[in-house]
Amino acid sequence: MIPPTSRTMQVLLMLILALMIMVAVLNIFAGTISFDSKKKRAIERDEIVYFTHVHKSGGTTMCKTAQANGEEVNRDNNCNMKGDGPWTITEKSLSRTCEERYQLAKEEGYSFVAMERFLLEDELDCKDRFVYILMVRDPEQRHNSHVDVHRHGVLQDKHRSFVGRKKKMKTKKRKRSNYNTMATRRILRRRLKKRHVKSELGIALMDNYISGDNYLTRILIGERGFDGTLPIGSITDEHGEEAKKKLEQFDVILRLEKFEEDKVQLLSHLGWTEWIGVANARSKEVWDEESSESDRVNGPTTYELNNSVDLAVYEHARALAERLTARARTKTSSSL
Repeated sequence: MIPPTSRTMQVLLMLILALMIMVAVLNIFAGTISFDSKKKRAIERDEIVYFTHVHKSGGTTMCKTAQANGEEVNRDNNCNMKGDGPWTITEKSLSRTCEERYQLAKEEGYSFVAMERFLLEDELDCKDRFVYILMVRDPEQRHNSHVDVHRHGVLQDKHRSFVGRKKKMKTKKRKRSNYNTMATRRILRRRLKKRHVKSELGIALMDNYISGDNYLTRILIGERGFDGTLPIGSITDEHGEEAKKKLEQFDVILRLEKFEEDKVQLLSHLGWTEWIGVANARSKEVWDEESSESDRVNGPTTYELNNSVDLAVYEHARALAERLTARARTKTSSSL
């Protein structure tokens, strides 16, 4: 066999390189076509995706996943419509009917909208206009995350000071319970006001004490869960039953801890096929470094005693999610 000359080797290498470039270009082109087709499908769909974003329960994950699947969203506010997040909540927004919300979303060109607040009385009544989605998270884990993010962001100003300039602070390692006192609650409220939170309702949505008192139930039963009508310790089983009825109105219920299983609902209802990891997930090492299990706010036993209503509502949501996931799995399997 005649050994190849250096010239022949150069030609072969150039051909291989050209082939690799061609394959890469074709993959990019195919990906662009695929994404464009997803965007076209989302825009042409009559129903708008309406996501109830419970604070610290996978809202950023859903927003990013929506964008990955070609949905048009409000990129300036974590997919929340203006006036529907805790920082921007306004009476004008709360007074809109679901039909007015649909028309506003259409005018803005959105195919996916989120609201990070409590439900309004008739908000889930436009079934022909919206696909209603909720993601839930283990209540205690959600509460710990809520306190954790606010002690690092709002309470300590670790990432950005309230006059707009970056600021780093050295803080002592403290128990989480130290961040749930009335003193720190007053600090939180004062600093939230400095950040121009537009209403007391917005402040209440981020309040550490309310966060630890049947928060999911409060979200589902509406404004009175945050306007002072139901103070700490006043949530009853009756409120829990009301919240469970609200859960029955959602088209899609996802469990953050079981998102890999439940995402088939999004495939079934919306045709979504692109998935990302859980956003803003903190590593176990960071969690262990900052506090031990015994340092958690209120402690597991006290939390469970104070949040029996929420735990029952969450279990009902989990059961519904399992049922909806099984139904979606059957539907998608039969369509193949």
